[in-house]
Amino acid sequence: MQMYSTPDKREYLQAAERLIRNTADARAELVALPDLWSCPDLECAYRGNTEPIPGPTTDSLCELARELGIYVPGGSILEGSPDPEEHSTTSTYFGPDGELSAVYRRSTSST
Repeated sequence: MQMYSTPDKREYLQAAERLIRNTADARAELVALPDLWSCPDLECAYRGNTEPIPGPTTDSLCELARELGIYVPGGSILEGSPDPEEHSTTSTYFGPDGELSAVYRRSTSST
């Protein structure tokens, strides 16, 4: 699935949910999100767009996977760390039971 992100986190989560639901309604069993789908641009990525895992984005993907009974490779999001200059580009994978069954982290630095 491809999508455009916006600076408003609530807005892009709603857009992602709508697209995931539409795709599941078309009988898809797997809906994959793109890399860094939750960031409108890299500048924003390095200015506080990180979040924990689990967190708001992964909680939303978990619920959608469970409700719709689909597999959701969650693309990647920016996961924060205690050091504000460090973060990870983190990919998640949810099964139809809504469980987070795989996580892959690639550490990056904003400097």
